[in-house]
Amino acid sequence: MAVRHSDAGCTLLDAGANIGVFARWALLGGVRRVICFEPSPQNADCLRRNLAVGMRNHRVQVIQKGLWDSTKGISFRTTIPNNPGAHHIVEDGSGDLTIPVTSLDEICAELDLERIDYIKMDVEGAEQQVLAGASKTISCFHPQLCVATEHTADLFFNAQAVVSQIMGLNAGYRYRVNEVHGYVSPSRGSVLTPYSILFYCE
Repeated sequence: MAVRHSDAGCTLLDAGANIGVFARWALLGGVRRVICFEPSPQNADCLRRNLAVGMRNHRVQVIQKGLWDSTKGISFRTTIPNNPGAHHIVEDGSGDLTIPVTSLDEICAELDLERIDYIKMDVEGAEQQVLAGASKTISCFHPQLCVATEHTADLFFNAQAVVSQIMGLNAGYRYRVNEVHGYVSPSRGSVLTPYSILFYCE
Protein backbone atom coordinates (compact mmCIF):
# COMPACT_ATOMS: atom_id res chain seq x y z
CA MET A 1 0.00 0.00 0.00
CA ALA A 2 1.20 3.54 -0.72
CA VAL A 3 0.07 7.13 -0.75
CA ARG A 4 -2.69 7.50 -3.32
CA HIS A 5 -0.80 9.85 -5.62
CA SER A 6 -3.28 9.46 -8.46
CA ASP A 7 -6.01 11.05 -6.36
CA ALA A 8 -5.84 14.78 -7.10
CA GLY A 9 -7.60 15.59 -3.84
CA CYS A 10 -5.30 13.64 -1.54
CA THR A 11 -4.51 15.29 1.80
CA LEU A 12 -1.57 14.01 3.84
CA LEU A 13 -0.63 14.74 7.47
CA ASP A 14 3.08 14.49 8.22
CA ALA A 15 3.47 14.11 11.98
CA GLY A 16 7.13 14.55 12.80
CA ALA A 17 8.01 16.14 9.46
CA ASN A 18 11.64 16.85 10.44
CA ILE A 19 13.24 18.68 7.47
CA GLY A 20 10.62 17.64 4.92
CA VAL A 21 12.04 14.64 3.04
CA PHE A 22 8.81 12.63 3.19
CA ALA A 23 6.62 15.67 2.53
CA ARG A 24 8.67 16.62 -0.52
CA TRP A 25 8.45 13.06 -1.86
CA ALA A 26 4.66 13.14 -1.45
CA LEU A 27 4.38 16.48 -3.25
CA LEU A 28 6.50 15.26 -6.15
CA GLY A 29 4.21 12.23 -6.35
CA GLY A 30 1.11 14.38 -6.77
CA VAL A 31 -0.39 14.77 -3.30
CA ARG A 32 -2.52 17.93 -3.36
CA ARG A 33 -2.01 19.09 0.22
CA VAL A 34 0.50 18.28 2.95
CA ILE A 35 0.14 19.50 6.53
CA CYS A 36 3.43 19.19 8.40
CA PHE A 37 3.87 19.09 12.17
CA GLU A 38 7.37 19.76 13.49
CA PRO A 39 8.00 21.08 17.02
CA SER A 40 11.79 21.41 16.92
CA PRO A 41 12.62 25.07 16.13
CA GLN A 42 15.79 24.21 14.18
CA ASN A 43 14.09 21.48 12.17
CA ALA A 44 11.03 23.64 11.49
CA ASP A 45 13.21 26.43 10.07
CA CYS A 46 14.88 23.96 7.70
CA LEU A 47 11.50 22.43 6.85
CA ARG A 48 10.12 25.78 5.76
CA ARG A 49 13.15 26.44 3.56
CA ASN A 50 12.94 23.02 1.93
CA LEU A 51 9.20 23.32 1.25
CA ALA A 52 9.11 27.04 0.42
CA VAL A 53 7.73 26.46 -3.09
CA GLY A 54 4.93 24.27 -1.79
CA MET A 55 4.07 26.84 0.87
CA ARG A 56 3.89 29.61 -1.74
CA ASN A 57 1.61 27.41 -3.87
CA HIS A 58 -0.60 26.72 -0.84
CA ARG A 59 0.06 23.00 -1.06
CA VAL A 60 2.04 22.90 2.20
CA GLN A 61 1.21 24.13 5.67
CA VAL A 62 3.80 23.95 8.46
CA ILE A 63 2.52 23.84 12.03
CA GLN A 64 5.33 24.32 14.53
CA LYS A 65 3.78 22.26 17.30
CA GLY A 66 4.15 18.80 18.68
CA LEU A 67 1.27 16.34 18.62
CA TRP A 68 -0.15 14.86 21.81
CA ASP A 69 -3.52 13.92 23.28
CA SER A 70 -4.36 17.49 24.40
CA THR A 71 -3.32 21.12 24.03
CA LYS A 72 -0.70 22.40 26.48
CA GLY A 73 3.01 23.18 26.85
CA ILE A 74 5.39 20.29 27.40
CA SER A 75 9.10 19.72 27.98
CA PHE A 76 11.15 19.00 24.85
CA ARG A 77 14.76 17.93 24.37
CA THR A 78 16.83 19.26 21.46
CA THR A 79 20.31 18.60 22.91
CA ILE A 80 21.20 15.85 20.41
CA PRO A 81 23.55 17.69 18.04
CA ASN A 82 24.39 14.76 15.78
CA ASN A 83 20.78 13.67 15.20
CA PRO A 84 18.21 16.50 15.11
CA GLY A 85 15.64 13.93 13.97
CA ALA A 86 15.74 12.51 17.51
CA HIS A 87 14.53 15.69 19.24
CA HIS A 88 11.67 14.52 21.44
CA ILE A 89 9.17 15.19 24.22
CA VAL A 90 10.32 14.34 27.76
CA GLU A 91 7.48 14.02 30.24
CA ASP A 92 9.78 14.29 33.28
CA GLY A 93 10.44 17.96 32.53
CA SER A 94 14.15 17.51 31.82
CA GLY A 95 14.10 19.06 28.35
CA ASP A 96 15.92 22.23 27.38
CA LEU A 97 12.79 24.07 26.19
CA THR A 98 9.00 24.00 26.39
CA ILE A 99 6.99 23.51 23.21
CA PRO A 100 3.27 23.79 22.44
CA VAL A 101 1.51 20.52 21.71
CA THR A 102 -1.99 19.85 20.43
CA SER A 103 -4.09 16.95 19.19
CA LEU A 104 -4.84 15.96 15.61
CA ASP A 105 -8.55 16.04 16.41
CA GLU A 106 -8.31 19.68 17.50
CA ILE A 107 -6.23 20.71 14.48
CA CYS A 108 -8.48 18.92 12.00
CA ALA A 109 -11.54 20.61 13.48
CA GLU A 110 -9.78 23.99 13.48
CA LEU A 111 -8.77 23.63 9.81
CA ASP A 112 -12.20 22.22 8.89
CA LEU A 113 -10.60 19.47 6.84
CA GLU A 114 -12.98 17.61 4.55
CA ARG A 115 -10.71 14.62 4.01
CA ILE A 116 -7.51 13.03 5.26
CA ASP A 117 -6.09 10.23 3.17
CA TYR A 118 -2.76 9.44 4.78
CA ILE A 119 -0.98 10.03 8.07
CA LYS A 120 2.75 9.49 8.39
CA MET A 121 3.74 9.37 12.05
CA ASP A 122 7.34 9.48 13.28
CA VAL A 123 6.97 11.12 16.69
CA GLU A 124 9.87 9.71 18.70
CA GLY A 125 7.98 7.69 21.29
CA ALA A 126 4.75 9.72 21.51
CA GLU A 127 2.78 7.33 19.27
CA GLN A 128 0.21 6.23 21.84
CA GLN A 129 -0.52 9.80 22.99
CA VAL A 130 -0.81 11.08 19.41
CA LEU A 131 -3.19 8.27 18.47
CA ALA A 132 -5.30 8.97 21.56
CA GLY A 133 -5.64 12.57 20.34
CA ALA A 134 -6.52 11.46 16.81
CA SER A 135 -9.34 9.01 17.55
CA LYS A 136 -12.12 11.13 15.98
CA THR A 137 -10.00 11.90 12.92
CA ILE A 138 -9.10 8.26 12.29
CA SER A 139 -12.64 7.01 12.95
CA CYS A 140 -14.10 9.61 10.58
CA PHE A 141 -11.69 9.52 7.63
CA HIS A 142 -10.13 6.02 7.84
CA PRO A 143 -6.79 7.23 6.47
CA GLN A 144 -3.87 5.00 5.70
CA LEU A 145 -1.28 5.36 8.47
CA CYS A 146 2.41 4.60 8.53
CA VAL A 147 3.65 4.59 12.13
CA ALA A 148 7.27 4.36 13.29
CA THR A 149 7.27 2.47 16.60
CA GLU A 150 10.95 2.15 17.49
CA HIS A 151 11.44 4.99 19.97
CA THR A 152 10.36 3.72 23.41
CA ALA A 153 11.93 1.75 26.25
CA ASP A 154 10.05 -1.40 25.18
CA LEU A 155 9.72 -1.41 21.41
CA PHE A 156 7.74 -4.65 21.22
CA PHE A 157 5.19 -3.49 23.80
CA ASN A 158 4.84 -0.15 22.02
CA ALA A 159 4.22 -1.81 18.65
CA GLN A 160 1.54 -4.03 20.21
CA ALA A 161 -0.11 -1.01 21.84
CA VAL A 162 -0.16 0.94 18.57
CA VAL A 163 -1.79 -1.98 16.74
CA SER A 164 -4.39 -2.36 19.49
CA GLN A 165 -5.22 1.36 19.48
CA ILE A 166 -5.76 1.58 15.73
CA MET A 167 -7.66 -1.69 15.45
CA GLY A 168 -9.83 -0.54 18.36
CA LEU A 169 -10.82 2.55 16.39
CA ASN A 170 -11.86 0.57 13.33
CA ALA A 171 -11.89 -3.21 13.09
CA GLY A 172 -11.73 -2.85 9.30
CA TYR A 173 -8.08 -1.83 9.44
CA ARG A 174 -5.44 -4.26 8.27
CA TYR A 175 -1.72 -3.81 8.75
CA ARG A 176 1.63 -4.79 7.32
CA VAL A 177 5.01 -4.56 9.01
CA ASN A 178 7.38 -2.53 6.85
CA GLU A 179 10.51 -3.02 8.95
CA VAL A 180 11.36 -5.62 11.58
CA HIS A 181 14.47 -6.31 13.67
CA GLY A 182 15.64 -8.72 16.30
CA TYR A 183 15.28 -7.08 19.71
CA VAL A 184 15.47 -7.94 23.41
CA SER A 185 12.19 -6.67 24.85
CA PRO A 186 11.96 -5.99 28.61
CA SER A 187 8.51 -7.59 28.57
CA ARG A 188 9.02 -10.43 26.07
CA GLY A 189 12.72 -11.21 25.82
CA SER A 190 14.33 -11.90 22.42
CA VAL A 191 11.73 -11.31 19.73
CA LEU A 192 11.36 -9.98 16.20
CA THR A 193 9.95 -6.50 16.66
CA PRO A 194 8.18 -4.15 14.20
CA TYR A 195 9.89 -0.77 13.74
CA SER A 196 7.41 0.57 11.19
CA ILE A 197 3.81 -0.48 10.54
CA LEU A 198 1.44 0.44 7.69
CA PHE A 199 -2.31 0.43 8.43
CA TYR A 200 -4.99 0.49 5.74
CA CYS A 201 -8.69 -0.20 5.26
CA GLU A 202 -9.63 -2.56 2.44
